[in-house]
Amino acid sequence: TRPSTSLGSCGAQRVPTCISAVDGSPIMADHVVVTRDLMDGSRFRSVVPGVVIVRSVDAPELADARLVLVDLALGVDLSALVDDDRTVIAYGSHVDEEALRSAITAGCADALPRSKVFRRAAELLAD
Repeated sequence: TRPSTSLGSCGAQRVPTCISAVDGSPIMADHVVVTRDLMDGSRFRSVVPGVVIVRSVDAPELADARLVLVDLALGVDLSALVDDDRTVIAYGSHVDEEALRSAITAGCADALPRSKVFRRAAELLAD
């Protein structure tokens, strides 16, 4: 992914939020998955190799993210991730209907059972 040269909402030039460990080039994280589950990260990377996986909602890679998929198992405040310039999709256990409903109430664009998010990962994380 090429770094953006556009201006941020405050007029300041955007700067890359992370650097590639492979070649040192800047990476703009447009699509970010927030999970601590190593298997989830592996599954997302197998479908979308360039997706950025972070373990915390405080990760700097989230600053410029246009799309965030967040694991409800983290138990984080989803409203802190929701913003007008970003789509947040939560995912979690299909039996935890309360958590899925709460994600929508917090402002997430969608809340999907784990099975559906992995079936639709390529579509959800497409450029």
